[in-house]
Amino acid sequence: MPSFVGKVDLQIAQLLNLCIIFHMQIWVYGNSFESFLVAVVVPERKALEDWAVKHNSTDDFKSLCENPKARKYILDELNNTGQKHQVSI
Repeated sequence: MPSFVGKVDLQIAQLLNLCIIFHMQIWVYGNSFESFLVAVVVPERKALEDWAVKHNSTDDFKSLCENPKARKYILDELNNTGQKHQVSI
């Protein structure tokens, strides 16, 4: 299956990096046989740890990345950024 990293992928990756908690790593993959893109997002450690402090969590970074509430926070931030810039995520 051929893959592509086109202009749309780059624009979406750049847009997602506007999200305040994601000054970090993001990878977007698209396949010309599918109607969707996949993004792998690694949240910025300090931002996620700051979120944890505000929510009385003492989890380490790995545990935070697996925490359903932290994941919801990350996804909500991505969706809010996408909506603000009129991109469906």
